[in-house]
Amino acid sequence: MKSLILSFSDTGGAGRAAINIFKSLIISNVNSSFYVKKKNTQLTYVKNFFNTNNFIFEKYIEKINRNICKIEKKKTYSYQSPSLFPTYLSKKLNKFDCDIIHLCWINGFLGVEDIGNIDKPIVWSLCDMWPFTGINHYDVYDKQAPWRKENFNSNAKFSLDKWLMNRKIKSWTKPINVVVPNRWMHDCVKDSKIMSNFNCHLIKWPIDDQIFFKKNKAECKKKFKFDINRKLLIFGSSNGLQDKRKGWQYLEKALEQTETDFDLLIFGIKEPSNFNFKFKGSIFFKDRINDDFELCELYNSGDCLVIPSLNDNTPLISQEAQMCGLPIVSFNHNGLSEIIEHKINGYKAKSFDIISLKDGIDWIFRNLDDDKLVKKTLQMSQKVKLKFIGNEYKKLYKSILDDVDKVIY
Repeated sequence: MKSLILSFSDTGGAGRAAINIFKSLIISNVNSSFYVKKKNTQLTYVKNFFNTNNFIFEKYIEKINRNICKIEKKKTYSYQSPSLFPTYLSKKLNKFDCDIIHLCWINGFLGVEDIGNIDKPIVWSLCDMWPFTGINHYDVYDKQAPWRKENFNSNAKFSLDKWLMNRKIKSWTKPINVVVPNRWMHDCVKDSKIMSNFNCHLIKWPIDDQIFFKKNKAECKKKFKFDINRKLLIFGSSNGLQDKRKGWQYLEKALEQTETDFDLLIFGIKEPSNFNFKFKGSIFFKDRINDDFELCELYNSGDCLVIPSLNDNTPLISQEAQMCGLPIVSFNHNGLSEIIEHKINGYKAKSFDIISLKDGIDWIFRNLDDDKLVKKTLQMSQKVKLKFIGNEYKKLYKSILDDVDKVIY
């Protein structure tokens, strides 16, 4: 049993998720290799598919893609990928010595048609909504969403979205085994025009518990020069506070009304030059994080993680923070709600309700002195250790290959 994992990069949330999947398979004794288009780490097991990171026309392709997407005039808080340019990699992939090709985030690496031309069984771990929507990596998911099968034919007008979705439907005629980390994404996949006929499996993201685990909070606070006598709320946004999908606009208003006393850490960005939010506690910014070990210490310096996303798959920071004992406050919708048990290991605020979000933050800080909240968070997070998730993928691989053998014989 051999698998080939493909990811655009080995950094960022999607790249780190792919690394964790690879490590989980190795721990579960699955012969696996891991290739990326752009290698940014020094990890020896990550192999560069093209032996270079320098692509002469890459910036022009990106500019063309970005300008083409403007035609759609969509109100979006999401990265967009029209997948305009062919990649011609399927022949090379079909010659690899592997039984299964495992895709993660492959935009800019594999084109739509190339995916359809892969002869080997495909497992695709979805990092966002793009595989079953149009150009948006995160799209609307209400009942009127155009990617849903019941709405797909309702709009006869040309759109870039529909053009791309039709390409996916035409190209992806062979079975794809879709993997999602939560029930919300599973329901989206099964209700989509593009992927509703594919098998969809629910397997959570694996987290490396040798990297992310509970440490001494006071020592971690000292390292980052946080006040060891004050509680710390953590909010992450690598795309800046203007990324409306991450929900800073809700959190800002909620923080203005909180009743408990704490400091705030915003990580992933530098302090914006126009940042003038007035807050009763101290506000810290941390833009550069050297590696996952430092990220673990950053989580451990905090007391609560808040993720007020408008829509989100299960972001890695949520599970990593839980492995470090941080309860989470989030809105009660999409993938995040499934990793929180209300008032057990976190707080589910009413969707898009600022007062409820405020209440959740206050509730966490009022209950932190009771060790039950942190202990329950740690206990429930153990289910996503590498060895457990790797075994789930191993079972999936085996079932796929058993089905292939049945067809052959």
